Amino acid sequence: MKALTLLGAQAKPDYCRNNCRYAYVGSSFVPDHYPESPRLALFLEAAGPTEALARRPLAGRSGSAVFITLLAPFGLTRSDVFIGNSIRCYPGVAKYPTGSLRHQAEGACRHWDNFHGDDQGHIVSRGIAHYAPNLFVITYHLAAALRVPAILDPVKRSIEKAVFFADRQYRPCVLMGEKAAHLVFPQITKGGLNKWQGHWFEGAWPTPQDNI
Repeated sequence: MKALTLLGAQAKPDYCRNNCRYAYVGSSFVPDHYPESPRLALFLEAAGPTEALARRPLAGRSGSAVFITLLAPFGLTRSDVFIGNSIRCYPGVAKYPTGSLRHQAEGACRHWDNFHGDDQGHIVSRGIAHYAPNLFVITYHLAAALRVPAILDPVKRSIEKAVFFADRQYRPCVLMGEKAAHLVFPQITKGGLNKWQGHWFEGAWPTPQDNI
């Protein structure tokens, strides 16, 4: 497959422009981060403004805080962790889309589950579908964990749980936030994060419907 290069902060792949109305609402396009041999995956809800500019998930100060606060205590660095987003646009003031727009955006973004971004700004093969997580841990939204001390400890325990399973040859994925969790665990609508925080289950990633 020929690598796709993205140019400019607002540039999007042709697939997004042709198949998703949210491509004209959300800003930029942030490919997933896929290290050589990920021990676990973090799957977030949507890209933030710093990530949109850098075209890299968990970029900038907030990303550094995540690794220092949540991952370093377990001996993890960026080279150990797959990082992706449910929606690979930055929602801006509109925040996470709702209704039919959300359905279309989430569906279109599954097209990119077999791809990630390399250090040269290309979109290349391998993604969350290639990592093929087989165990999922549900926890709170990342931004909330960094903002609310009472939420930080449960999130740390969820990361610790994922590391525990990784050491036992699972491919764990931490679903951070209700929207991210809903992709794999639609039952989360019955009770929300407060009910399901820390819940784990074995399963498989939804199969992308198409490829480039």
